[in-house]
Amino acid sequence: MKNLHDQSTGDLERYFFNTLMDNIPDRIYFKNNKGEYIQINKAAALRRGMSDPKEAINKTDFDFFTKEHAEQALKDEIEIIRNGKVLENIEEKQTWIGSKEDWASTTKAPIRNDYGEIIGTFGITRDITESKKAQEALEQSEIKLKELNAIKDKFFSIIAHDLRGPFNGLFGLLDMVREDFDEIGVDEVKENLETMNEILRNLFQLLEDLLEWGRIQRNVFDYSPTNENICQTIKNVVDLYRINAKNKGINLILNLPESLLIEFDKKMISTVIRNLLTNAIKFTEPRGTIKISTMDGSNKIIISVEDTGVGISNDNLHRLFNLTEYFSTKGTNNESGTGLGLILCKEFIEKHGGKMSVETELKKGSIFSFSIPKKLLQA
Repeated sequence: MKNLHDQSTGDLERYFFNTLMDNIPDRIYFKNNKGEYIQINKAAALRRGMSDPKEAINKTDFDFFTKEHAEQALKDEIEIIRNGKVLENIEEKQTWIGSKEDWASTTKAPIRNDYGEIIGTFGITRDITESKKAQEALEQSEIKLKELNAIKDKFFSIIAHDLRGPFNGLFGLLDMVREDFDEIGVDEVKENLETMNEILRNLFQLLEDLLEWGRIQRNVFDYSPTNENICQTIKNVVDLYRINAKNKGINLILNLPESLLIEFDKKMISTVIRNLLTNAIKFTEPRGTIKISTMDGSNKIIISVEDTGVGISNDNLHRLFNLTEYFSTKGTNNESGTGLGLILCKEFIEKHGGKMSVETELKKGSIFSFSIPKKLLQA
């Protein structure tokens, strides 16, 4: 076509149409009332893995898309043919056979003959994958920002409440001992010193938990898994707290094999066992029972700490592993806690690719369990 002015109207229309079909980046297609392609443009052909648009003629969406997507497209077209309405700017995830899914904005409309009868449909599809990804990333960023702000607010709330309160109590005891030192007896001084010691230990543990949690949030915590006998690690932790259980009259049972090799971070798992065991001791009545056991599965091991303690109410159950729902309760002998222990446990187990779970019933006890996936280990 050397000169557009010398062409007939029909020739010009065909030329402009072919130019549009060959160069527009949007995917254009025309179908008959059976859903078969009668013509597509180059962009549509390339996305379907074809170099020549003519290869698509008489094919349907079932030749290119997954069954679910093709069925939905056919349903749309049947509706267009039935009522003649245009479906405009539909955002849809397109799932292809043998190709990555993408996101598209599609407009579908009826094709009419000279008598106004609908004889098929046509569509124009614009790839919006990148903008959709950007939108999803922005939404996730906003969600993450809200979570971080909530965590930050709760973090400072913990510092304000759980640090200031014990310090006020500590200062009060010190003032009382200092002012009445000449009048109070040795037994009362000793009792006050033991109370101060308990407060300081709890404050130190809270600071330790806060520092560990902060390192995790900044991704600077050293995660160093090694191939170890996890049963021995559990026994080592339990030995440190046997006297605590004995002093409270609690029967401590270990249901463990001699050896169970798995890859794990010794420090993290020791911290998890310590928290679960001390919580079990804290919330179990005197003469109660705590049992620690393992289950060796095909692709993971499960470690559980079961107690006959006070249990957890449904209202508090969802707050256990959530810093934004942070709470701490007293034990059966009025023992204190930091409230961060289970949150740290959850973080540590997730570092291993595992999960934590809890089964509980008020006045009957709790079972805290965690899993560690097995990996291919060298003998």
